[in-house]
Amino acid sequence: MEKKTECLLAACTGKTVPLSAVPDEVFAEGLLGEGIAIEPVEGRFFAPVGGKIESVTDSRHAVTILSDAGTDVLVHIGVDTVSLGGEGFVAHVSAGESVRAGDLIVQADIDLIRSRGLSAICSVVVTEPEKIENIEYKPGACIGGRDAVMSYQVTGRRSL
Repeated sequence: MEKKTECLLAACTGKTVPLSAVPDEVFAEGLLGEGIAIEPVEGRFFAPVGGKIESVTDSRHAVTILSDAGTDVLVHIGVDTVSLGGEGFVAHVSAGESVRAGDLIVQADIDLIRSRGLSAICSVVVTEPEKIENIEYKPGACIGGRDAVMSYQVTGRRSL
């Protein structure tokens, strides 16, 4: 099978940091997969890849996309933000919809999140790390929906 290279665009505008910097051990220890995190400077969140929306949580703080290359990509906004019950979050997509990389998927009130004592950090994770290799991270400032922050080769497609 031919390997495909996939790039993740920044899910938001801010500064990239390693997943190990996320103040949540599930992300920091890579238990959900390989990825990158972004400290957001504003509250618009974008699809990092083109594909199909698999799920949007009821609290609208997390979206999963099945990418066109066959990887599952999770965009998770904040730490413990599920506790807000959706307050401060507006989803712009629904399960089953197709998206292009860079499309607006969620708006979040990051000031509200922070005022509740929560981190607004955004984690972007490929949840099947065994399907990717040759991962490259692009540290530093990034513009959401535009700048590539991570690239990798996809070694296998998801079995349906």
